[in-house]
Amino acid sequence: MAKLEVRNLTKVFGSVRAVDDVSFVVNDGEWVTLLGPSGCGKTTTLRLIAGFLRPDQGQILVNDRTISTPEEVILPEKRDMGMVFQSYAVWPHMTVFDNVAFGLHLRRIDRAEIEERVFRVLDLVKLSGLEKRFPGELSGGQQQRVAVARSLVTETKIILFDEPLSNLDAKLREELRFEFRELQSRLGFTSIYVTHDQAEALVMSDRICIINNGAIEQLEDPLRVYHHPRTKFVAEFVGLTNFIEGRVLSLEGRWAEVECEAIGANLKVSVVNPSLLEPGAKATVSIRPEAIGILHQDGEPGSTNLLPARVTKVTFLGHILDYRCQVKDVELRVQELSREAVVTRPISEGQDVGLRLSPDECSLIP
Repeated sequence: MAKLEVRNLTKVFGSVRAVDDVSFVVNDGEWVTLLGPSGCGKTTTLRLIAGFLRPDQGQILVNDRTISTPEEVILPEKRDMGMVFQSYAVWPHMTVFDNVAFGLHLRRIDRAEIEERVFRVLDLVKLSGLEKRFPGELSGGQQQRVAVARSLVTETKIILFDEPLSNLDAKLREELRFEFRELQSRLGFTSIYVTHDQAEALVMSDRICIINNGAIEQLEDPLRVYHHPRTKFVAEFVGLTNFIEGRVLSLEGRWAEVECEAIGANLKVSVVNPSLLEPGAKATVSIRPEAIGILHQDGEPGSTNLLPARVTKVTFLGHILDYRCQVKDVELRVQELSREAVVTRPISEGQDVGLRLSPDECSLIP
């Protein structure tokens, strides 16, 4: 069992609060990704968890045992955690076997068990047969697998990943995302993964912790983060979205009617944080491009969330078509599968259309 808890963690560098009163829990066997732009504090948070930095405030616990406070920090090598770095950090003068076995030698494991464990983990990470090679004879992806194997072989229950795929090409990154996640599912270790890549976070995570300016903006499962962002930053950072500014006319349960002067219409929308809104409050409607339906005609006047628009630009992006649509003073971006659109109902630039904004897909952000 390996449950990690971060309580009111703060780290200050000069006048910069790199980590600002951050609290979260990573449950046993869970994969939590720290996601955010460069300089937001995610790597500093990971380094605090690893024991490379001392917190200025707060504490870190593993299985209810305190491992970091401002007064005392247990050394990284005594935390029973593995870490996979962005730069691979494998020793160039050692073979693959010796790189992976290094931690076991430090633990004074007998040679027969070392061989059994190393060969087993090399098979897991698809490096069987390469144990006598040196890192310089491996591809970038293979070197990163060596780094993962080195963390796995010691049978630690928590593994920290610091942007391990950012140095690899796009195809290999996509391949290794699934390999890492499959390994974690099979072995059951607890993972804290740092990245600025939204696609990585959505694919790999049980939950995503979005960090901005050292503080947590949202911590939920990928579906909630994507479809129901709690702040404008989250909506804009995770994927593409459209924003429509408005004013709340009424609230009823999880629904609101919003007056949107810029598009000349009222919208019915779902509410992410009802307690933070009241009639008369300014708010932003967020809707993803693929959540907007595009119709050949304007549709029936007065239909819920049906807007007349004009297509100003059509861009072919391979599997999708991207439309720029003008609705009064606002340009909305709409996307749909290109094969279906081209075959069944091609839409051209300058064409008048109707846009259907499903109330379920519209999120109202304070």
